[in-house]
Amino acid sequence: PSMSPTLNVGDRVAVVSVDTLKRNQIVAFYPPDKYDLNEEKAIWLSRLVALPGEEVQMNKGKLMINGNPYPFKLNLKNEYIVTTSMPLNEKKMADFEFQNLGQNQYRFFASIDELAAVRKNGAVLNIEERISNYDMNVVFGESVDEWGPVRLPKSGDVILVSEANLKMVMALAEFENLTDIQIQQEIKVSHDYFLMISDNRHNALDGRYLGLLPRGNIVGIALTK
Repeated sequence: PSMSPTLNVGDRVAVVSVDTLKRNQIVAFYPPDKYDLNEEKAIWLSRLVALPGEEVQMNKGKLMINGNPYPFKLNLKNEYIVTTSMPLNEKKMADFEFQNLGQNQYRFFASIDELAAVRKNGAVLNIEERISNYDMNVVFGESVDEWGPVRLPKSGDVILVSEANLKMVMALAEFENLTDIQIQQEIKVSHDYFLMISDNRHNALDGRYLGLLPRGNIVGIALTK
């Protein structure tokens, strides 16, 4: 569900090859080799948010590109488990995106404003945000919501390895054939790199964990109805 609510599990998409990639497209891509599932080459989906040569930063959960707020309005919602004292009147909740889990529990995808409206329901006992804890480090910092700025390298760029960018560079090792990375080492990259961050921000195994991806790993853009 990393692209929920934009794309949900079971949705069908068509993927087409394009010559030029643009920010905000939903792209299909091959993840780094170590994330292959069951030793099969799986195709993943995510949103392309930053292009080669751009500077990207996550500031208190807000995405910044070249120092400016992300220029597209996204249908971003977080996932919550809502516990109630009695079954909700689902007809009255028709404006919300939710799933009845049974036993007076509901799974909501809601914005901050929508969540405030849900809280006003007198039957609500508890609301807990669902946050996935992946057993891996964020490659740009220590938190998925607070990191950067990071400049995406272009082919021919030289990166000076430092303590600050070491995890990011190590994530490029597969694509740059790097075996022994040292602090203060200069690395000339051979690919243009892109960053994908999914819409379900707290439940997405995306570029914040995978790192940057080269153009060759991108299959195409996903077309949805």
